[in-house]
Amino acid sequence: MGTSNTETGGITRRGFLGAAAATGALAALGLAGCAPQSATSASGKGEAGGGEAQWVNAKPGSIDKTIDTDVVIVGGGMSGTCCMLKAAENGLRVTLVDKIGKTGGATNYNVDTMFAMGDAEHARLGIESTVSPVEYVQAELEHGQYRNDGDRWWDVIDASPEYVEWMKSYGLEFTAMETGGLTLPFFKLTPLMFAPGEGGGKIATDTLSAAAQELGAEIMLNTEVTSLIQGEDGAVTGLYATSEEAGNVQINAAAVVLATGGFGSNPKLWKKAGMNADNMTLCGVDANQGDGYQMAVAAGGMDGIFDSAPMGQNLIPAFPGRVWNDPVNGNFGLPLMAKRIEVNQDAKRFMNEDYTLMGDPLGHPLATMNNAASYVMFDQAMWDEQFAMYGDAASQLMEAALSAGDGTFFKCDTVAECAESMGLDAQTLEATVNDYNAMCDSAADTRYGKAPMFLQKLEAPFYIGKYQTGITVYMGGIHTSSNMEVVDIERNPIPGLYAIGVDGCSMYRNFYTFGGGAMGHNVYSGRKAADVIAAKVKA
Repeated sequence: MGTSNTETGGITRRGFLGAAAATGALAALGLAGCAPQSATSASGKGEAGGGEAQWVNAKPGSIDKTIDTDVVIVGGGMSGTCCMLKAAENGLRVTLVDKIGKTGGATNYNVDTMFAMGDAEHARLGIESTVSPVEYVQAELEHGQYRNDGDRWWDVIDASPEYVEWMKSYGLEFTAMETGGLTLPFFKLTPLMFAPGEGGGKIATDTLSAAAQELGAEIMLNTEVTSLIQGEDGAVTGLYATSEEAGNVQINAAAVVLATGGFGSNPKLWKKAGMNADNMTLCGVDANQGDGYQMAVAAGGMDGIFDSAPMGQNLIPAFPGRVWNDPVNGNFGLPLMAKRIEVNQDAKRFMNEDYTLMGDPLGHPLATMNNAASYVMFDQAMWDEQFAMYGDAASQLMEAALSAGDGTFFKCDTVAECAESMGLDAQTLEATVNDYNAMCDSAADTRYGKAPMFLQKLEAPFYIGKYQTGITVYMGGIHTSSNMEVVDIERNPIPGLYAIGVDGCSMYRNFYTFGGGAMGHNVYSGRKAADVIAAKVKA
């Protein structure tokens, strides 16, 4: 979904990829990083997975305020903001509610890239895609095992020139996403980046939000939705919410739009989606508890959590900085050290470790998803090569991690010592390393086919780390029509209920790819829902 950091801030992709001042960049790792979060929102509704009566027709004992509007949007991130502005442009009465005290959603934390193809901005910047739209859609379908919606990809591609110009009409600027000279295969397309400098995404949502309010849209912050209002005919006609300022609120509307940012902060829903929640760490926005997903399923929407797409990276907790683009734990750190090996709870390799370099760095959590536990092993030469740009700061970071004493990272003189430190079977781990080193001698990974250029023997001293899976966002969970309507198991729309952005994203199934596609979908889906709702309201 572009770049993202934790709420505490940190190093962005642009900062990481700049080789200059590398030592200063590592010094910036004195951060409060990712940490396990509770599975509850302010209302305590952190339950795993829909169907709960609390999310539908749970009317409060008293109503302190009633609002009649055309459309109520739940969530003020990029998709909700774009929906609000487009609906206001269309002449609708609009109310947006957000359960925290500010709008912007994930854009508050340096989400700054956006997918587009065929737009004038790419041409203006002199950027040519290395793939055609057909090739891009084909690759996305293959990544999603053909469970994702190719037609939605075409919708976004076809609309992207228009939505880029629309955003520019409000004074927003774009530049090319800097890649630091990297030519890795997953940079098939250079996404646009919101206004240069830090906080570009937040600048965008703030700008568009202000424009919507000038057109009469109302925003209610610190207002948490407690239940949808649904009639016996299945139509959703509004919602109940509790507001710090207004108390218990009933909002009657022709349409309710769910834009809550997914369930990336709810461990119970991680588990329902098939992840081992005990080995996971939150690296995203704590407010993303899956409220929209649970509302949609409770209202009869088709449950899509089982093929939703995680976005994250594996990390070693002993290292102090655990933000999205952290140089060690982030998607450009250990996951791109292709010469490393990874082993599971049985002390056996389970993948070609160059996959996250030659395939997609965001696939790392999926590669370890079936393991009870996952470990990375490398030696000093591999570390020195990967982090040479940071000079002495890399050694200092290594020493700090070894001194952490949390049991997730060790330096060992023998493979058997590595096994003992992690409670692995020493005989099996020794066999794994010996077999791998023999394959390095023959320049052929006869087990998983790692590219010969990345086959390098492990030699003492060794380092071994135990991974946690850091989740930033979980894409999807709610099935939607081409009009962004929530659909039931028979693919029939639920009248009056829409899901946009991460909540209703059908472009990804199982796997989130690199390239700012989710942000492009956020803009597209918000605008699309607003146009569909306006046509119905005015019919």
